[in-house]
Amino acid sequence: MSLFSRGESAAFESALVCDIGGRERNEDYAAYRETKDRGFYALCDGLGGHRGGDEASKTAAESFLKSITEAESVSSEAVASAADFAQSTLLEKFGGDQLPGSLSPRTTGAFLALGDGKAYVCNIGDSRVYHMRGGKIDFVTNDHSVAYLSYLSGEIEYDDIRTSPDQNRLIRSMGDSEKYNPEFAAPIDTESGDAFLLCSDGFWEYVVERDMESTLKASKTPSRWLAKMVRIHAANTKGIKDNDNFSAITVFVN
Repeated sequence: MSLFSRGESAAFESALVCDIGGRERNEDYAAYRETKDRGFYALCDGLGGHRGGDEASKTAAESFLKSITEAESVSSEAVASAADFAQSTLLEKFGGDQLPGSLSPRTTGAFLALGDGKAYVCNIGDSRVYHMRGGKIDFVTNDHSVAYLSYLSGEIEYDDIRTSPDQNRLIRSMGDSEKYNPEFAAPIDTESGDAFLLCSDGFWEYVVERDMESTLKASKTPSRWLAKMVRIHAANTKGIKDNDNFSAITVFVN
């Protein structure tokens, strides 16, 4: 089961997919809000092995969007405040600090805010945000996982993160005060023609960076770009049982 949606404002175009994959429950959640000159995007992946992952991801994403859309301006401070609001809402709703670790609903978070010619990116966990310019990847967020630490230490190559047994072992997440440590990228000066991709690990595990770039170069809209990548994902997961939920948001800057 898939959920597709498409948005369009004067400044941005976007498309979204959120799919259950081969699982019985979809713990991914993706959403966005766009106005004439601002765009806000949130994608969260509830952690497996914890109760309420689907509710955690939805709560975090919607709380972030609520806070950022009410902010007076698009800024680093507004994004940080919105992420903190999402975290506090999770703790208040589920009582995460009072529950044993495996009972505490937790989620990753990938957040993007666009406005006034700038992009602000925040992530927690292993859901990613890619910035594309000229059809090439210009920036990608860091994963907060044991596998990524192995990559940083030189033990494995970047592509090996996808198949590492430690890929799902996260060192940062939302819903737990001890592991809540969001990472904020330096603000990006956006240009017409820039593109962004937010995606969960269930997506980027099967759609590699060269596929992201080649499909972008062949696409005139974010919907077409996303559709091409979803077809690659389907081809690469064919015959795989119990493949993970996957979600992605594509955004074009006009």
